[in-house]
Amino acid sequence: MNEEKIDKTVFDRKEAARRLGISVVTVDRQLAKKRLPHFRVGNRVLFNQKMLDQFIDQNTKYSAVK
Repeated sequence: MNEEKIDKTVFDRKEAARRLGISVVTVDRQLAKKRLPHFRVGNRVLFNQKMLDQFIDQNTKYSAVK
């Protein structure tokens, strides 16, 4: 049987944390503060790449280069 590699489009908390380079505890803290976009299916908290990119953009700080 030929299996194709399937790119995931939806991520759980653990995968979101891995992709963001933070811990699951930090993901949970950001969720509690309503800072991390997500959606729910039943009790599951899920993310897509656009949501993670939005979180990164909102938390990126730029400083002037001198």
